[in-house]
Amino acid sequence: MPDFYQHRLVTTLHRLTETNLEEQEKRLCEYAAERPLTLVIPSLFSEMEGAALPRILETLARVGFVEEVVLSMNHMTAAQFRKAKALVSGLPQKTTVLWNDGPRLTSLVSQLKIRELDVPQPGKGANLWLAMGYILARGEARVIAAHDADILTYTEELPQRICLPALHPAMGYEFAKGYYGRIAGRLYGRVTRLFAIPFLRALRRMLPGQPLIEFLDSFRFPLSGEFSISSELAAILHLPGHWGLEVGMLCEVYNQTQAGRICQVDLGINYDHKHQRLEADPVRAARLGSDGGEGQSMAESGLARLAGDIARTLFSYLSADGVVLSRGFFVTLKQSYESIGRDYLRRYEDDALINGLPYSRLEEAKAVEVFSHAMSDAVEDYLTGRCEMAKGTNWKRIRAEFPGWEDQLLEAVSADMADESVSQFVRKP
Repeated sequence: MPDFYQHRLVTTLHRLTETNLEEQEKRLCEYAAERPLTLVIPSLFSEMEGAALPRILETLARVGFVEEVVLSMNHMTAAQFRKAKALVSGLPQKTTVLWNDGPRLTSLVSQLKIRELDVPQPGKGANLWLAMGYILARGEARVIAAHDADILTYTEELPQRICLPALHPAMGYEFAKGYYGRIAGRLYGRVTRLFAIPFLRALRRMLPGQPLIEFLDSFRFPLSGEFSISSELAAILHLPGHWGLEVGMLCEVYNQTQAGRICQVDLGINYDHKHQRLEADPVRAARLGSDGGEGQSMAESGLARLAGDIARTLFSYLSADGVVLSRGFFVTLKQSYESIGRDYLRRYEDDALINGLPYSRLEEAKAVEVFSHAMSDAVEDYLTGRCEMAKGTNWKRIRAEFPGWEDQLLEAVSADMADESVSQFVRKP
């Protein structure tokens, strides 16, 4: 049964009834005629060979309100880049594939580094950051939406619901974040359930009334990768490139706009995607040596790495917000997190029981322990000055400090798409 609970700071848009998708599509096409929308899908080439991304693209072929689809990718060969272009070529929308670590874009991004403009480390955050730069350089989209490439339960309803708040002329939202259930025969979403939410509750206990923490704790699924954003707001965000991307983006949005222009949206799906290991896979680490695109070794990957980067991100933003974080504070924070985490084990066990779902309290307790160690590592990084998380310079500043770079970006992308050095796009004023 749907609920209509509203959080104190952020508007929640629920899924209260079954929506007529055809009627909603017509309305969205009308809105998008006035506010053109581009959809970004950050991806690795490996997603092309999985079950989810081909199905997503097949579904998007029936979505008329999306003017352009940008597949923003890294860690692929020239042959794989050509395959990626071929895969999206059948879509009715304008399509662009960004080869973010290809020779043209790598050379172009290096010019930003020479001018001491920050560039996020390779991975999903960098893919999203460069895609936003490309879209803003085009100057056509008024709204940018994004979602992950591994959603196995994708339907037309997802882009409709995540895009409508930013497209609707009467709503006026600058940022909409998706949320959903994570049930597939058992409870998933371990980092959200067993780390992010208990961690935020522990911080609320330690820092009562702290505005940023109160804001973040208003979100039902702060780690979701689905959102829509106005192009004006996108131009002034500093996007993190690490695994704390989603939380870091929320912190950036908090700093740059008002809570009344932010909402969270029930996406109407039981979200299922590829599931990551709790800790790194040492066998795969020895075989591959790297994670194939996130810029980190497998020894640093897994859900534990995600939890650690979330903690590092929040420590950095809290410090910038004027909060003094001492070793004594962190000792108490660790104890508070572990206490709340243990309490949540009981809550989720009861939730699974009443819904007839299997639940291993031992496995879940192990996750809390692993996340607590990851948080401790993040604390040591913070206390020893190694917690500064690289963020991409916002595109408004790049435009001001490096005139003409955006035109070079359009030419490089056009040359990649055409396999020649002829520009297809001219930036609109």
